[in-house]
Amino acid sequence: AGHYAETQGLFNELAEKIGVLQFIRSGRIAITKSKVERLSDML
Repeated sequence: AGHYAETQGLFNELAEKIGVLQFIRSGRIAITKSKVERLSDML
């Protein structure tokens, strides 16, 4: 959670360094390491 400028800064940094598949600004989140893990299995 954070203000728009903070979350946008985080997004920009992550996108440059590791690539970003999804970015959610609010709500529940899950972070996966594999590109093939099903997010629905974790919720």
